[in-house]
Amino acid sequence: MGNLVSQSHARAALIKAGLIAFSRKSFSDISIREINELAGQRNRNALQYHFGRKRNLFETVVKDFLKPVSDAQKLLIDTVSGRADLTLDDLMDIYIQPFIQIIRFSPNSIKHAKLLSNYIDTLDTPPEFFSAQMLDEETSSTLSERLEQLTPERTDAERRLLLVVSNSILVNTIADLARASEAGLIDQKDPMYRQILRRMTRAITALWT
Repeated sequence: MGNLVSQSHARAALIKAGLIAFSRKSFSDISIREINELAGQRNRNALQYHFGRKRNLFETVVKDFLKPVSDAQKLLIDTVSGRADLTLDDLMDIYIQPFIQIIRFSPNSIKHAKLLSNYIDTLDTPPEFFSAQMLDEETSSTLSERLEQLTPERTDAERRLLLVVSNSILVNTIADLARASEAGLIDQKDPMYRQILRRMTRAITALWT
């Protein structure tokens, strides 16, 4: 029993260290040794033992952050599930607002924003807007189906491209605001901060109209 508890603590420590490390520097600039040391692990193979490889830890950290985002999106989807008059604006709000609210009010908001930005940078192709890489499969499928219904004039190829652009705007805007906040250039309570986020949402929606 004691060994299981110890392993659980080690795994949690590695995830916490991963959030710190991956929000500080890009994925390629972080060493396994650095993460193990941040996690207080004397065993130099601790990360590989619990996660197999650095990439798996990185994706675990990202998914841990995205879990409450996806949960909030599910709740919003449930509230509009029977609506026939759902608009593109409504759909974008369902996707975007949970990201904004959780990043703004999380105690690790700046770390999470930088983490998402660094995650995008590690991919050969930025994740699609409603991709299961970013959300759980059920949420991704529901949002994608609604998006297809609301944009019948678009081809699948056009939607894929717009999804990539939309997600990049979302993540990079949030990350840039987090960096500006960390540098003392803008405060999250500043009306300008909220105005930038509103304009970002309108810009993403405008891409689809």
